[in-house]
Amino acid sequence: MHITISLLCIVAPTHSCWFAEFADANTTFLCRIYYAEEFRQLRQLVLPQGEMAFIRSLSRCRNWNAQGGKSGSCFMKTYDERFVVKEVSSIEMKTFHDVRKQYFDYLLSAASVQRLSLLARIFGIFHIDYKNVITGDARRLDVLVMENLFHNRPGITHIYDLKGSLRGRLIAKTDNPTVEVTPPVTTTATASTSVATATTLDASSRGTWDEQATVSRVPVLLDQNFINESLENPIYLRLHSKNALMHCLNMDTQFLADLFIMDYSLLVGMDRRAGQLVVGIIDYLRKFTLNKRLEMFVKQTLTSVQGPMPTIIMPVDYRERLLDQMERNFHLVPDQWYDSLADHREA
Repeated sequence: MHITISLLCIVAPTHSCWFAEFADANTTFLCRIYYAEEFRQLRQLVLPQGEMAFIRSLSRCRNWNAQGGKSGSCFMKTYDERFVVKEVSSIEMKTFHDVRKQYFDYLLSAASVQRLSLLARIFGIFHIDYKNVITGDARRLDVLVMENLFHNRPGITHIYDLKGSLRGRLIAKTDNPTVEVTPPVTTTATASTSVATATTLDASSRGTWDEQATVSRVPVLLDQNFINESLENPIYLRLHSKNALMHCLNMDTQFLADLFIMDYSLLVGMDRRAGQLVVGIIDYLRKFTLNKRLEMFVKQTLTSVQGPMPTIIMPVDYRERLLDQMERNFHLVPDQWYDSLADHREA
């Protein structure tokens, strides 16, 4: 098999990238690597395994039927489970190009000083184009590579996609989309997950949720499902864990609101075995555009005043609603002051 590879640097008016082209006897491939140097710096700070380990991970991927989202995008996972490869829309690509400077400043700063952050980190964005000259089959797509929050987490029993909204945020058990959670490939723990993704549960919250959910595919549920389950089995966090979670949510959502980004989710996985919640903010490449404003207006017009607010709202309002709901979703563990404090309030 004959393979030719050429690399050159292209500087465009709005962004820079590396361009790679190669071919075998039947197919030509093109890969445009966006913001190669910036992503390399980020990976250097948070992936101690190095660039070759990252390349080896990407060299073997498989299709992944991640049914938690509604976009219909193509998903893949690396075979070592460390990274998720997701197809992104042209709107999401434009959003990243628009906010790239602020994004890299925020993530590189957090990584360099080990500041807690819940943003699921993106480690690369690529444009892929290939064509089979014999069959005529061709495809082009834009993809991002992000950390897999549930890597090395075989104890995940429940996964929730939380937006802080209740409208249309209930999935019937028979309609559950699922996400694969597989045992670790090696015994070496990865450092790819965010510093603040693990929040310790109180012992009273362990083992009360359905243990039979510990299988290869875990249901992805929504806000109303979370609330319904919490009525009988509330999640309790210790004070330092609750404070860390809410501090990170405040910082990260303020960053996103300043960029006029909304419609992101807090992905929550319950690791019953470790007694921890694994959390991260995902799908944060959606700006509040003119189309979103029109959608918000139509939904608000058609929505009853007494009903829950629609999902599409202004970024500042979206942030406040999410923070308020997460504050109520996760309860503090009662301590020795709990009873006396309650008595004082009643008095």
